[in-house]
Parts: sequence; structure tokens; C-alpha cells
Amino acid sequence: MGPGTPNLTITFKLFLVIAVCGLCLSCKSQAGSSEKNVLPLPVTKDSLKNAVMKKFNIDAYEEKLKKNPEYEGYTEKDGTEISEYYRLRPDATTDAFDRKQVETYTRIESRPDAYRTAYLFNREGNLISVAHYFSTALEIGIWQQFDSTGKLTGETDKDKEYPFALKDVIEFGKKHQVDFSKTGRVRRGYDSVYKANVWNLRWTVDEKVPEPYQQLFTLDGTTGKVLEEKKEGPPRRL
Repeated sequence: MGPGTPNLTITFKLFLVIAVCGLCLSCKSQAGSSEKNVLPLPVTKDSLKNAVMKKFNIDAYEEKLKKNPEYEGYTEKDGTEISEYYRLRPDATTDAFDRKQVETYTRIESRPDAYRTAYLFNREGNLISVAHYFSTALEIGIWQQFDSTGKLTGETDKDKEYPFALKDVIEFGKKHQVDFSKTGRVRRGYDSVYKANVWNLRWTVDEKVPEPYQQLFTLDGTTGKVLEEKKEGPPRRL
């Protein structure tokens, strides 16, 4: 990463304490410092098994940096964007890559369908934690933490309180001609008015209407029942 390039940091604590509307992962790389919003993969038993087996290839990463000091990642054939970063120890004596002074490595896999997975590795390249997201940094799936030997030490099921699942929300959007992987906003949380966990959906309606507007829905997180539907305008950046 060169000067002025967004940096990402993921720490074990950050994986457990994330708020507001996005996850900022900041990580110190070759030079410079800034922040970059990063988001989210659907979680299955097979994907979790593969996650446990993942190890960061430090040798290959170092070779890429030698060939291109500005290296940040690449795009796979299926359109998945891979971002790779490192964070130096607080007492590091350089801003450039030095594997002896690296504290952690980060790998972000961002799919075209808006699912993303963030992996954090220790200085030996062993997996420390895994986090999953969708759209505007919506925390989803089973987040995991591991010790230095690779042993699973903790799990958090982000979907536990939402029987009306993300896939159901995506289908709801399709019925209203909106693809949440490309547009709109999906959020969820406890609503003190309805005293329930809810989904908050928003998207812009600007085709074949005299005046574009924002369409909003609040859905019950257990049943999917529409608790509120309203329009706002004019459109604003989501």
C-alpha cells in the first residue's frame, strides 16, 4: 500500500465489538495511514471447516510485495476481490514490510454478491479469527476465534436472534424489484418501539416516478411481518 492508501486493522477485540453502520478495519501496511470501510460469505458447515484450515501464505505475500511494493490484492476469475494487508508491531522500527516486525496479517474476500469474509492471522500466518458480513457491513453468520495452535476458542452466532433470515430479506427485496447485493441498505437490531428484533430496509425508487423517493420497510426479525412501511424523499446517499 502506498502513501494515502486505505489501511485496515482487524483485532480480536474489534471482531467482538463493532457498532454503528460499518466496520472499519484499519491496518498498518507499507506506508501511510488512513481508514477504509470494508464489509463481507454465506456461512455453511463446509465454509467453516475450510476457514479453520486456512493459513496465510507469508512467503507468497512477501514475493508479491517484492515485485510490487504497492500490492494490495487481486481479483479472482469469479469476480471476488481479495485484499491483503499486514499490521506492524507498535514498536516496529520501519514502515516498510518486515516479516520479523509484523504483528498480524489480514485477508478480506469480497464477493460480487455483497458477501464478505474477513480473516485475521498472527505473525506466523495462523488463523486468529473469522468474521462475515453482507452489504453495508451487516454482521452475519458464525464468527470464530482461535488460539495460536489453531484450536477454536470461541464462536458467536450473529443470526441466532433472526429466524427470518438474511436470505428471506433478500427474497423480500426481489419481490419489490430491489437487489440488496447492488443497492439499498439492510440493517437489523432491537427496536424499543416494537420491542422486538427487526430488519430495517431502505432503497431508492427513481424509475418511472415523477419524483424519486426513499422506500422504507421495518420487518419483524422472527416472522418477517411488515411492521412499518413508509416513503421518504428526496433520495439521499445510502
